[in-house]
Amino acid sequence: MQQVAELNSLPVSESTFADLLKPLIEPGFRLALAMLHDPAAAEDAVQEASFTAWRKLGRMRDRGRLRPWFLGIVANKCRNARRAKWTSGVDLGVPEHVSVVSSEERSLRGADLRRAIARLNHDDRLVV
Repeated sequence: MQQVAELNSLPVSESTFADLLKPLIEPGFRLALAMLHDPAAAEDAVQEASFTAWRKLGRMRDRGRLRPWFLGIVANKCRNARRAKWTSGVDLGVPEHVSVVSSEERSLRGADLRRAIARLNHDDRLVV
């Protein structure tokens, strides 16, 4: 309860904040590890959450609820890390050696294709 009283009295020094956050690091790490399945990524998420918590401490409405507030920040960092990993790992399947075709060339190829299809008999056109 003394920690909550310390947190409610402004301003909070770095050392006081570190003392308040210390018991939350382990639960934060367990949460991050459960969400990310990677110890290094979990450590990064907790570290980023700690910095975010320090920066946003003044915006915290109910300072008696430090634990759920901090764990919510950890969870958000983990979600962002998973999103970033997913978007950076998406393979669109486009080969690197594909050349860009101009609209003029695309039009010429389309005209050639239409002429070739027009030369087919009716039954062959149905297949195409």
